[in-house]
Amino acid sequence: MPCPRQDGRTRVRYASGRATRPCIVLLLPKPYPDEVAGSILARALFHTGLPVKRLFWSIYGSRRSNASFFLGSDIGRLALATGSSPVEFVLEHTMLPYAIAFLPPAEQARIIEKAISLDTSSESLSSIAKSVTVGSRYRRICASCVQEDLGLLGESYWRRAHLLPMSRTCATHGIELLETDIPVGGSRGTRNFVMPHQAKAARPCPPVAKEIERLVERVGLEALHRSIPQNENWSHVYKLRACELGYGMPSGDVASAALARGMANEFGLDFLVKHGARFSRAATSSWPALLVRPDSAPNVSATRHVFMHAFLRLGVRAPEQVLQTYKRPGKAPRNLSSTDEEATRRFREFQEVWKQSSRRFTVREVLEVLGLAQTYRHHYVEFPSLRAALRVFRYTELAERQIGRRKRVYASSAKRK
Repeated sequence: MPCPRQDGRTRVRYASGRATRPCIVLLLPKPYPDEVAGSILARALFHTGLPVKRLFWSIYGSRRSNASFFLGSDIGRLALATGSSPVEFVLEHTMLPYAIAFLPPAEQARIIEKAISLDTSSESLSSIAKSVTVGSRYRRICASCVQEDLGLLGESYWRRAHLLPMSRTCATHGIELLETDIPVGGSRGTRNFVMPHQAKAARPCPPVAKEIERLVERVGLEALHRSIPQNENWSHVYKLRACELGYGMPSGDVASAALARGMANEFGLDFLVKHGARFSRAATSSWPALLVRPDSAPNVSATRHVFMHAFLRLGVRAPEQVLQTYKRPGKAPRNLSSTDEEATRRFREFQEVWKQSSRRFTVREVLEVLGLAQTYRHHYVEFPSLRAALRVFRYTELAERQIGRRKRVYASSAKRK
């Protein structure tokens, strides 16, 4: 039962009388449009002047000194402290919508429910937050947005759109973003609560040079703002679009190896490596190939889905010889001509060695030594050189069953003599 105190606050007690977390009594600043959760905490520290641990104790009821910049940690309590609906807070002020944009609707609803739960013993979402930071080393800001915020609001704030892994241009002003000296991950990233105008801009982001990179930025923003429709089976959608672009095969499958090579050519190796999406062009199970296979898409990160969306939207058609890169089903044909030459050479070398011994060999034993017993048996027509060498071998003293010269001795005739 709630237990009132003399100062008007309320503590909740267990049946044993031990006090649990205090109720939230400190209201945080109202979130600005597209403001990320960590920015709200940074403004609260600036407004109240409280130490980090003191502020977090009033919100979370625990003595902590860090919080997830992208998720805010214990989102349900943080949303209540800002006067927002927990679901609204998750969808508009965290990076969670981007991370789960390509999951099935039921799985999205489950993760959102887990995020807003006040049960701190529930499963952690740190792995999801980490997936958003792949490809981003430092927080990014837009100089024009910072100046406008200072003029209109008297303070600046961190925007989610500027913190996406592939964002290099401000969608509002169309100028290049600036990288600060504040990392997005690690202890320094989760303990650094400064405002954008207080951060030191280290260098501008590299300019967007390719159309495919502009599409990647656009699709990433659509995923963050939930503009991409939900779908139960993205692999089926990718497969249909890939077939429209000429990557389909007569069997109905997708030429996934050709599709992966096309993506590698469009994005470039450096861009893929930077965003944790590198794959080998020779691999048969690269992540682009998995995305067009049934039931494989949910296991791939959101950033890789964004890359696939952008590539298919760009409409890069398959090369005309796409089917020529695939071998026919079944065993690969063997080059028996070179095998015949190599086997004949080795056989002649063995004959020189065998002349030093008194042992004789059958043709079968010779083929077993060469490792061609079964191959020669089924494809002897393809071994003209070896066949000729064996024919000569049967007339020599090395042959167990010599032709024409060595008289065969039978045991029965020997006894009569």
